[in-house]
Amino acid sequence: MVELGLDCWEESINQMDARRFKILAEQLLEWCRQQSGNTFIISHDGTISNYRMLLGEQGLTKSDFLGEAGQYTIRNF
Repeated sequence: MVELGLDCWEESINQMDARRFKILAEQLLEWCRQQSGNTFIISHDGTISNYRMLLGEQGLTKSDFLGEAGQYTIRNF
């Protein structure tokens, strides 16, 4: 688990403004880049879509959401 200083009971990643999400998501992705082996991020499909946009995907719509128990794989980002 990566500690980002959030109070999970008071501050939800799904409800924060886009600028704050971007800062925290970039910190998480940088941490992932520093790991060896596989890293798994488990999150709500809408949040995963926001990570995908942060990584440069464009034109994502609701139809791109992963749905129930979906997964999305990124290699060598």
